[in-house]
Amino acid sequence: MDYKQKYQELEKEAALRISEYNALDKELAQEVNGFFDKSLMERKNNAYKKWQEAQLNLQEFISLYVKNVNQSSK
Repeated sequence: MDYKQKYQELEKEAALRISEYNALDKELAQEVNGFFDKSLMERKNNAYKKWQEAQLNLQEFISLYVKNVNQSSK
């Protein structure tokens, strides 16, 4: 497994998800006349959950990589 490539893919996924979340957050903030778009809020929450999942995947990958490196060096 190419760890550097896998890490970059996971990092890119996490960056994409936070970008998506931030765009929806900005869109929600621009709602006018006090109109609250429930579906937009749901999309924002879903984007945040996807970002959290991407962050967890990245953290798990880092943990596995460190564990593998430590085992290899023994």
